[in-house]
Amino acid sequence: MAMERNGNILVVDDEEGMRFTLNHYLTKAGYRVRQAPDIAEAVIRVADEWFDVAIIDRVLSNGRNGLHLLRILYEIQPTCKTILISAWPTVDSAVQAMQYQVFGYLTKPIKKAELLAMVAQAIDENRETRKQAIQR
Repeated sequence: MAMERNGNILVVDDEEGMRFTLNHYLTKAGYRVRQAPDIAEAVIRVADEWFDVAIIDRVLSNGRNGLHLLRILYEIQPTCKTILISAWPTVDSAVQAMQYQVFGYLTKPIKKAELLAMVAQAIDENRETRKQAIQR
């Protein structure tokens, strides 16, 4: 049985090259991808569109922290699964991320197979959560 590969993904990273790479991996796998270079644009996208998964860089430009976006996203779209990415993961950031039920935490450089497997799993879990909510 082939796994359904559609889903709406938000990629938030201040590095254009990383956004390009993630967009390439995900669109080739059949996902619909929206990109944002910073928290402000990500918030606008989240307010306008529903996402199954958000992939968020932990360290953004101007000293901004992707963990801040996790808080906002959790309030606006609580069923959106989040994957945090970082070139410099820390125990502290992992603990903070857990408070917002982060689905996964990947270290840069991102491995394509690992990313796609985690996104597919997150989408499957997201759909199951929504299905259970509808049945209640």
